[in-house]
Amino acid sequence: RYTLHCVEEKFAPSNKGNPMITREFEIVSPAEIQIGDRKYNIAGLKVTQYRTVKVKDENGDWDTVKSDKSWGNFRDELLAIGFDPEAEVDDENPPLEFKGKNIDAILYAREDVARKSVTPEQAAKGIRQGDPITDSAGNEIKTYQIQLQSIQGLAS
Repeated sequence: RYTLHCVEEKFAPSNKGNPMITREFEIVSPAEIQIGDRKYNIAGLKVTQYRTVKVKDENGDWDTVKSDKSWGNFRDELLAIGFDPEAEVDDENPPLEFKGKNIDAILYAREDVARKSVTPEQAAKGIRQGDPITDSAGNEIKTYQIQLQSIQGLAS
């Protein structure tokens, strides 16, 4: 469990046109973690959360199943920080309640592959990711991004 401070929260459409809230958090505590025999200072590291509140399908219509799930996740986060469960919430203009607050959250590290920049030839073919970067033995180089898994409530 980690304590995070929300330094920024904004509402804007995602790249796909879905209503989305972007929250930027900084890790407050623990200040450091130990993995194996190494200690890592994580205080102040940034964690960005992208929370869609409604989802469009491939035709541009609202996907009710995905939208209901997204809205439920968003509402659960609001309730976790003490938002009034009886309050009316507009999914086209959702409340921004996190900025300036400290929350308890569960984080995880998402593994990814380090990639080269897309070449002009790849871009011309519509390829959006460059080739994997490999070490001298030909193994792909792994990277890790801190992701917010769940918001547990306001920090005590």
